[in-house]
Formats: sequence, structure tokens, C-alpha cells
Amino acid sequence: MIDLHCHLIWGVDDGPSTIDQSLRMLELAASRGTTDIVATPHLNRKFTLSPEVVLQRTEQLRERFGDAVRIHRGCDFHMTYENVLDALIRHDRYTINGGRFLMTEIPDLTNPVAATAVLRRLIDGGITPIITHPERHELLRRDPRCIRGWIAEGCLLQVTAGSLMGRFGGAARKSGWSLVEGRLAHFIASDAHGVHDRSPRLDDAFEAVVKRVGSERAHNLFVSNPLYVLQDNPLPYGEITPPKPQRKWFQLWPA
Repeated sequence: MIDLHCHLIWGVDDGPSTIDQSLRMLELAASRGTTDIVATPHLNRKFTLSPEVVLQRTEQLRERFGDAVRIHRGCDFHMTYENVLDALIRHDRYTINGGRFLMTEIPDLTNPVAATAVLRRLIDGGITPIITHPERHELLRRDPRCIRGWIAEGCLLQVTAGSLMGRFGGAARKSGWSLVEGRLAHFIASDAHGVHDRSPRLDDAFEAVVKRVGSERAHNLFVSNPLYVLQDNPLPYGEITPPKPQRKWFQLWPA
């Protein structure tokens, strides 16, 4: 499996604080079937991002752990005014492996309608935003129509594995499964911050997805679609475009 969202690098955000903790995260991920991880340190008003530090520490992890899990670079890009301006100028500092895909978090209090214009600017700048954990965004759960609109504009969606397992509460679990079953989700990732509470395990969520929507769909969400991202290739059209919502028979006639 391929994990596109993981706070793996120690000492740069609210993830692990030591290299040993980062190594234990890699060991756990490898033991549960993960082959690739994108290290995504936060870039927000609290945490800055130094690509040079991230690269240096990534190399240290590779030297000590080997290639049982391949580490890729990215960031957890919070959609602030300053961040967006800089990304439009030098997006390769923030995108996955310097390509087109950007793990993009919508701030909690941002109105989804207002975020649309910013997402369009990123897309017009050659960036493909991957909206992170929309199932945990309260305002998005209230107005899921925005999600379909963003996908139509060119965005992709990542659901957190822990949400499907109930880690973030019932509302996030229900919303996450709705996105998966409605084929609105394109990736499932760990958003791991450590070894225990928010761990890099994906296997339990993979098994749950297999039971709910089948092995082929699970493979796409955990393996095939993330691989397109690592290779900086667009997803197949059939994976991007969600099916149109079906109208109930009693909605076919006006009241």
C-alpha cells in the first residue's frame, strides 16, 4: 500500500519528536504492508517548512532503515493566503516529489464556497490539489455539494484511514464511508503522527474497505491511484469523475 499523507519526519511539527520514533513508525508501516510513504510535514501558521531540513532527515531515515519503505517528499499544505502565493511561484517546494499534486488542507473555519476561488487559482497554476480529510471538516460535512464541485474543477480527495475506523468520531466515520461508497474519495491515507494513537497502519482500513466496496476498489484507493501520484501522472478519467447522484422515484415529480 502507498501512504500519501504521513507526518513521519521528527522535530518539524506535531508528529514524532525523535528519529527513533520516526524509525518505529517506518517499522510498523512496513510490517503492515506499506511500501511507500509521502512525508508531509505541516505548513501552517504554527509550523514552517524547511525542505532542506526535511531532505536531510529523510536521508538519515533511509540510511538507518533501508528501502523496505520508500520515503517521498511532500507537505501538509494549509491553504493560507501566504502559502498559496508562494506555491504559485515555486510549487515544487510543496508538491509531492516536486510534481503536480499538492496535499491541501482546507482550514476548519473556511467557508467551502470561499475556498473554491483559491482552489481554482492553484489549478490554473498547474497544481492538482488533493483535499485532505474532508470527512473531518464540519462545514464540508454540512454542504457536501462543494466536494462534487471541486472534483469537477480538478481536485482530488483523500480520506483518512482512522476516520473509517471511528478514530475521529461518528460524524467523520459516517462522512468518510459516504465518500468511499459514493466514489468521491480517490485515496485513503494514514495522516499518522506517531506509533500508537494515530499510527501509520493502513491494513485494518484496507480490510474494512474490501468488505464494504470490494477488493478492486480497495486496491485503487490504497495502491493504484496513489501510484499515479508518485509517478506524477493524472488519474484515469473513470477514477476522477464521480457518478451522478441517483434521484429517488419520489423526486421525479414536483411536489
